Amino acid sequence: MQRRFAFLEQPLRSHRRSPTRIWFQIGANIRFPTSCKPDSLWINYGHHVPTNSQSMTKLIALLRGINVIGNNKLPMTELAALLAGMGLRDVQTYIQSGNAVFSCSLKNKATLAAKITAAIKAQHGFAPHVLLLDAAELKQAMAGNPYPDAVAVPKSLHLFFLDEVPQHPDLKSLEAIKAGGEQFKLAGKVFYLHTPDGFGPSKLAARVEKSLGVAATARNWNTVCKLAEMVA
Repeated sequence: MQRRFAFLEQPLRSHRRSPTRIWFQIGANIRFPTSCKPDSLWINYGHHVPTNSQSMTKLIALLRGINVIGNNKLPMTELAALLAGMGLRDVQTYIQSGNAVFSCSLKNKATLAAKITAAIKAQHGFAPHVLLLDAAELKQAMAGNPYPDAVAVPKSLHLFFLDEVPQHPDLKSLEAIKAGGEQFKLAGKVFYLHTPDGFGPSKLAARVEKSLGVAATARNWNTVCKLAEMVA
């Protein structure tokens, strides 16, 4: 499949694929096709051409299950282009696990998450679960960390962000498989897990979503802190 854009040190060239979407190359000069919507024009998914004064909200998108052992491949450059093509602004991404920050005027996060999933399905052939957070929700989750000492080894501390508050969580089953030193706490729509012996081999980590009965996606403390910087 032909790449939609490349980072090259040459004048920007835009290629119109449809009346409402363009893909581009990075450079010093900009030429806009007349049939493109101004709201969808972005450069390097960090700078934009403002077109109105609507109140914008910064959101964090957490994608689950992408770029895992060669499955569901979605390079972050392509994710950024896709989000910009949807009219989202100031798009930034962080590492390959599927993290993005952007600004938008849409207030219904569930609707937007479904649209992002559908767009990825249409362009890449798989439909990852997408969870959206705003800055306040992320800040609250960080403030509620029950294991402050664990941040000294940030990859041992994970926050599972949940779609909704679990109605019937089976915490007893998680207690039964908890390895020595592991700790967890469920607080509303966040599940905190400290795995001092490693997240990968933890049986408890692998059972969290099933035991809670709701969709969840986990990020370690390093990633959480970086996303907080990006959305500030």
